[in-house]
Amino acid sequence: MKSHIMPGVALMVILFSGNVMAATNMTDNVTLNNDKISGQAWQAMRDIGMSRFELFNGRTQKAEQLAAQAEKLLNDDSTDWNLYVKSDKKAPVEGDRYIRINSSITVAEDYLPAGQKNDAINKANQKMKEGDKKGTIEALKLAGVSMIENQELIPLQQTRKDVTTALSLMNGGKYYQAGLILKSAQDGIIVDSQSVQELPTAPVQHDSAH
Repeated sequence: MKSHIMPGVALMVILFSGNVMAATNMTDNVTLNNDKISGQAWQAMRDIGMSRFELFNGRTQKAEQLAAQAEKLLNDDSTDWNLYVKSDKKAPVEGDRYIRINSSITVAEDYLPAGQKNDAINKANQKMKEGDKKGTIEALKLAGVSMIENQELIPLQQTRKDVTTALSLMNGGKYYQAGLILKSAQDGIIVDSQSVQELPTAPVQHDSAH
């Protein structure tokens, strides 16, 4: 099965993709199942990546500023990090937790809509316009479209530790070593994929007359 984005559902991919929101600000987004995604942690990971970039371009002061900003975001005590925990995914280190920082949708199967299936895609477009995620998914299922949600997760405590260590190394002039630690933080990102068909759905309401 190959991944394919059809013209009729391309807007859906953009609408449901967490990185569209996170790329412009630190506002939280949600998964298809309405679990919260941390825009703040996403921004911190972006700062970590930019810090590495600045290090390897010799702009060490800018690299330190970005790493310090990431550290501040990840250690913000005013943030309720429990809201973003992926509870069914165990982190490598005891006591750590994975949190959601991004989500995107992959449309699977090479498919050309026709007839009744085309009508289902039109219905999906209408549901998207209304902001009805579940309605969109149901309509696309009728069209034979398979979707996968990919959630990006980071181990919160380990990432905090990596950033703090990297900053300490930069302060000691050990920029190469700091870059390696920042890379370790980036390498800690994992992707948890789930078929949309596997997502919990609301119980069907039956007419009392039946």
